[in-house]
Amino acid sequence: MFDDTCRESGQIRLAFANRFFTMIRRDDILVDVVNSTDMKEKIEKIVLGIKSVSVSYYEVLILSLLVKVMSINISILDIEKIMGINVAFDSRFTNDENVLEILSFSDENTDYRIKSAVTARMILQELDCNDVIIKVLGKTANYTNKYRSIERYENVLKNIISYSHVSTFLVRSSQKEEFLVKYYDSLKELEYYNENTFFWLQYAIACANIGSYDLAQRFLDTAYEYFRESEYTVPFQADTQQARLYLLRIENEQRPDNIELFEKAHKLLMLPAVSSKDNEEKKIQLLNKYVNPQIKRKLQKKNPVIYRVYCGEAYNMVHGPMSRFSTS
Repeated sequence: MFDDTCRESGQIRLAFANRFFTMIRRDDILVDVVNSTDMKEKIEKIVLGIKSVSVSYYEVLILSLLVKVMSINISILDIEKIMGINVAFDSRFTNDENVLEILSFSDENTDYRIKSAVTARMILQELDCNDVIIKVLGKTANYTNKYRSIERYENVLKNIISYSHVSTFLVRSSQKEEFLVKYYDSLKELEYYNENTFFWLQYAIACANIGSYDLAQRFLDTAYEYFRESEYTVPFQADTQQARLYLLRIENEQRPDNIELFEKAHKLLMLPAVSSKDNEEKKIQLLNKYVNPQIKRKLQKKNPVIYRVYCGEAYNMVHGPMSRFSTS
């Protein structure tokens, strides 16, 4: 009986592994197909075909793709109100052969799905629609801001500025920096975002990820400012991102104050968690940057004693949480 159970368990694991690797191979094939010149030209032709019929249809299509790719919880009826166009019952849109190459609609046209997430990302990343993305997400923010007291719409406001969501369609070209600054700048005056620590923190993260460290510091300072004005919020996320920014500057810039930045980063990373929302995993990932070759070389050259002491403290901090995890 024990042997049968083990055999059955092994067969289940093998079947799962086969399905998993089949999925990976299928996704790799899809990416290769979409990235081929012929397919890019075909997709561009389809999208331009939609745009030639109606610019409004084109904008609705881009928002529809963003809603699915970014996991934004709004319905097709919300999209209609946001864009000011009734597409659900507009047969010119729902029956357009180019639209149907990308989207498929439910029987009553009350919902839709993307036929290929890979194709959707390719359209958003490659087809020079940055201005339209900014426009339709700006309209989405303005629409959901009116209903921000409803949790579903407040979550939409958070999702469309979360860098982890924005990065799902982020352009791969040199336009990345221009797009991010223009996008977040277009939203910063909206009532929900203007004094919102999460917004400024996401803006700072975006800037840090594209190497705009001065801008990242400026927006982190703004996030801290609003944290201090709230008696209910502990700036753990901001502290973590500030430490990350210090370490990125040591790694990627030639600076005379590397040791000072390292001391500041270390002090922030040694702070204890004080909230259930504190993500210690992020902190541990940053402590791992202490042994990054660039950081190690620069700091050992400047002050090997401080570097060695702080690495020891980092090891002790990581060893505690990891040992608790392994015995639980």
